Amino acid sequence: MPQSGDELPSLTADMVRQWAAAGLRALERHRAEINGLNVYPVPDADTGTNLHLTFGAAVAELDACLDERPGAGPGDAVRALARGAQLGARGNSGAIIAQLLRGAAEVLAPADDDAGFDAARLGRALRRAADRGYEAVAAPVEGTVLSVVSAAADAAEEALRGAPAGSASGRGRTITTVLAAIEGAERALLRTPEQLDVLGRAGVVDAGGRGLTVLLGALAETVVGRAFDARAFEARAALASTTAVPAAGCETPRPAPDAPSPGYEVVYLLDAADAAVAALRVRLAALGDSLVVVGGDGLWTVHLHTDEPGAAVEAGVETGRPHRIRIEHFGATAAAAGEAGTVPAHADGHRPREGRTVLALADGPGLADVLSGAGATVLTGEADARRATRTVLDSGAAEAVLLPGGPGRWEAFLAAAAELEEAGVHARVVPSESPVQSLAALAVHEPARALDEDAAAMSEAAAATGCAALLPAGDGTVRGVLGPDTAAEPVVTAPDAETAGCLLLDRLLSDGGELLTLLPGADAPLGLAAALRRHAEELRPDTETVILPGGHPATLLTIGLE
Repeated sequence: MPQSGDELPSLTADMVRQWAAAGLRALERHRAEINGLNVYPVPDADTGTNLHLTFGAAVAELDACLDERPGAGPGDAVRALARGAQLGARGNSGAIIAQLLRGAAEVLAPADDDAGFDAARLGRALRRAADRGYEAVAAPVEGTVLSVVSAAADAAEEALRGAPAGSASGRGRTITTVLAAIEGAERALLRTPEQLDVLGRAGVVDAGGRGLTVLLGALAETVVGRAFDARAFEARAALASTTAVPAAGCETPRPAPDAPSPGYEVVYLLDAADAAVAALRVRLAALGDSLVVVGGDGLWTVHLHTDEPGAAVEAGVETGRPHRIRIEHFGATAAAAGEAGTVPAHADGHRPREGRTVLALADGPGLADVLSGAGATVLTGEADARRATRTVLDSGAAEAVLLPGGPGRWEAFLAAAAELEEAGVHARVVPSESPVQSLAALAVHEPARALDEDAAAMSEAAAATGCAALLPAGDGTVRGVLGPDTAAEPVVTAPDAETAGCLLLDRLLSDGGELLTLLPGADAPLGLAAALRRHAEELRPDTETVILPGGHPATLLTIGLE
């Protein structure tokens, strides 16, 4: 909670962490609502999910930073947020939010920063975020999140100009500035249907802009020190507007496209010299639209909608080193359902079944959030064939891919698949014996493929992911095992988790790897994942390491290597 007093700084490192956690919870609460608003640039109903995943990656990076360095300042916290968002950016909206955070970090995180942020710095940070957002988008469009963040910066600057003299560092001035920024953002959000025809025809506000107001609301909650409720403002604004924000879960009319849209979304990280990126922007702009290139200091995130995904990746190869490449086909689920013809009805016998769901079992709350954010339907607790079957039937899907995510669950999921087939739902089980293998399988899931092809690709990704784990031993030591079986004989034993983890990584990374994933358990020591990431980067600089929330109750750390 904010400290009391009129002359105290606004945001410390701990308060940045509070805001980040509140923002992630708020994005989760509003995810369905934001997905329902998503009609631009592609009506694929995933903006809320992409924002939640992107900010979740930012929060995981922040937590790792502050756990590793308890005395870190607010500048370090903001830098960690920006880095995590860039590394985990999903979709157009996620890439833009990552760039907004990066812009804010340029103001809030100078190298010598060790103090809190006052109102003036927050105002400058919003302006820099807006400027960087416009710079990152190849063809900026008004009526989007860019308009909303720009309006927030305008309102903050106006509030600062109107503040009483002598209140330059007062907490009251900071509160006034933050509240002005969110009100300016919400007014701009309600104007987006007037600025962008596709939003006006659908009767919705911009999805990315709505996500930004959710994050600003969480910031207001942190600074003011109590839950922030913007509904009173929304009610007043709605009286003067023909467009109001739909309630969560509402179905939104989809506008007919004005012209054929590109068929693929291409996203990748790129290691490249900053000077080479201008030419890359020009080349990619000729291949499609919705181009966003964010980053700097040698690391960039590239996002593009195109009909030539191969050429988009090739452009990255010729500029630097692309990695973590994701290529997704738009409208795949709808197309697959349309080609399938008549499908089985729901359990209630009414609405026909359609689409494909991925059912994944999660052992911890953090992992459950990650799997859900990646699009899976999540089960928690013990593997149970009846619960798995009922969950899929309740989803209304015509097809299902089942991810056990742990050893000893194969038979239960095979039984569930058999029950689903009897109920008219086609089901396949992917042999994922670890949560990191489930994550790898989800990363290549593509509903545009036939069910068997999709399951085969997911199985191949799971099989290509090595896994290991750190577990407490009965004598107070920590043991490390290779493979999915946590009851296997340990390959390393050490007096503490960090030592055991480093020895385990030495073995796991002996032949290299592209992506190392660390999932801390519920009882993992503070800073463990961050210390092991540092060891991995020293050992294998070419291997990228990501830390994701896990929460397994009995495992200190789960490790995956692709």
